[in-house]
Amino acid sequence: GVLLHDFGDMLTKGGIVGFFWPFLSKSRVALLPRSLRFYTASIQEYILIAFLIIGHFVVWFDYFSS
Repeated sequence: GVLLHDFGDMLTKGGIVGFFWPFLSKSRVALLPRSLRFYTASIQEYILIAFLIIGHFVVWFDYFSS
């Protein structure tokens, strides 16, 4: 859960500041270029969450239906 939370934070415009604290306390870590990241509580975030939830249920139902 903690790793997925950090992964999600790395997809936002702000990224994670101080991820390598105390070694690089002012560094900003992100997974994508800034133009591809989104703001928290934006429509892009809600669309991503909807796809993840739908994907979760598809895998869950496929696993338990066989």
